[in-house]
Amino acid sequence: MKEIEGRLREEAEGAVALAYNRPSRTLREITALAVLEAEGVCRRRVELEDRRLDILMVGRKLFEEDVESSTLLDIAAGRLLIPYKAIIGGEYLSRWEEAYRRRKILESLKALILERPELSRELRIDPRYFPYDILISLSHILPQAEEELNKVEGGAPEGFLKTLRELEGEGYIRVEDGYIVVEEDYIDEVLRRGSRTLEQLESIRRAIGELVADGVRGIIDLLRGLPLIEEALPRRSLPQPDRFLYFPTARGLTSLSESVGVEELVSRLEPEAEAEEVELRRIGGVLNEVYLLTYKVEDERSRAEVKWYPNWTTLKWTPVALWTLGTRGFAVAGRERMERECASTLFLSRGGIPVPRVLYASFRDRLLVKEYVEGDSFVEVVKRILKGETGLFGEAIRRLGETLALIHGLGATVGDCKPDDFILSDGRPILVDLEQGSRGGDASWDVAEFLYFSGRYANPLSPLEGAERLVELFAQGYLEGGGSLRTLREAGRLRYWKVFTPLVLPQVLYTISRKLRGLKA
Repeated sequence: MKEIEGRLREEAEGAVALAYNRPSRTLREITALAVLEAEGVCRRRVELEDRRLDILMVGRKLFEEDVESSTLLDIAAGRLLIPYKAIIGGEYLSRWEEAYRRRKILESLKALILERPELSRELRIDPRYFPYDILISLSHILPQAEEELNKVEGGAPEGFLKTLRELEGEGYIRVEDGYIVVEEDYIDEVLRRGSRTLEQLESIRRAIGELVADGVRGIIDLLRGLPLIEEALPRRSLPQPDRFLYFPTARGLTSLSESVGVEELVSRLEPEAEAEEVELRRIGGVLNEVYLLTYKVEDERSRAEVKWYPNWTTLKWTPVALWTLGTRGFAVAGRERMERECASTLFLSRGGIPVPRVLYASFRDRLLVKEYVEGDSFVEVVKRILKGETGLFGEAIRRLGETLALIHGLGATVGDCKPDDFILSDGRPILVDLEQGSRGGDASWDVAEFLYFSGRYANPLSPLEGAERLVELFAQGYLEGGGSLRTLREAGRLRYWKVFTPLVLPQVLYTISRKLRGLKA
């Protein structure tokens, strides 16, 4: 070590800070960082007897800009996250290391939120996710980063844990049972601002352009020698950090990287016993991959609903997304629909809304297992109301309106709110499909879709009083549940009912729209 440190002092004479990464057992090269007062940046390789020094010499201003905004694409700042020994300026490097680690953790959080906007609200994050996610991104420019990934398996480095504790104190995250949970306010803030990736890339491009234009010494040679360009492609496949992300189900936490076949589902649902007479039967329509799983454990028969989100089912949503363009945006991708369903189910359940529990989820396979709900589809209830029958059916519609108002009161929407998405079970409306569920959203669309889509079941010869009565009963329940009269009236506007003109008789659409617009408190 004395030889290495002595040579580094010679090569980086006058450095403000000087450090080298601890020698690796498998890599011959030792990387070093020298921060100089002089401007510019250069990379110097020095051959020793059994090692090679890769010394990055960078001006102080450039180094600090790389820490703060990746001006040099993290080529300098990234070395701070590989264990190093400081020869000169240890306190200076430690201070900037903390700043860089904080920025990268927040960037990792933001990327997770933007990639999984609904699911991020419910995820339980193993602290190891952050060093793993960040080191993988650095492994293309620093070979030592790949080695550090193996160490992360044993636990997150103390520096990361310290930064996470600070972020917890500042209200970005909280800790539950050893897992990180992102705070709602921070998620809302990130989603409100949206992705700034293009802005950041443009900012980096502009900064590098200015450095080149100013003739900053060494910048062209440094970028030309980037491993990102020369060495990134033939790298071995690394485990992905999503294995440190967990979703809570009724049977415990499930890793987002976990993969399971349908034949293994029962053992996950009943780990303590051996199931018999296992049967899987399709119960969904042509465009719905929904199955009924039945099995017997200790002479007791159990049932669960299995939902699969393969890519081809996006055929179900692509026409709808185009059809409702300008009125309502639909999530089309299978993964996003599954994540919405999982996140919305947990959120509404906590809010007291009756929804089937999630028993198991395999995000890699896009497979979801939920409680099976016994009951009748609300399609049958709607048909009876439109024919003029009320009684118990009228009470069911009133309670459905009340339930929808409670959902909106929680700050959520169903997104795809049709009669066949509700089951009448023991007199209660149970919401069984939340593929398009989300926080926020357009509450008037939920109302409009339920009522206008219900009009699809009206007989051309039936009197229109049935449609009027449907609106009256639904609105009564919606207002009793704390819903807004304005939301109901808004649903009567042209921008909503025009969407359903290919499906519903015009006189029925007009009747429902007129009734909604004429509602009084």
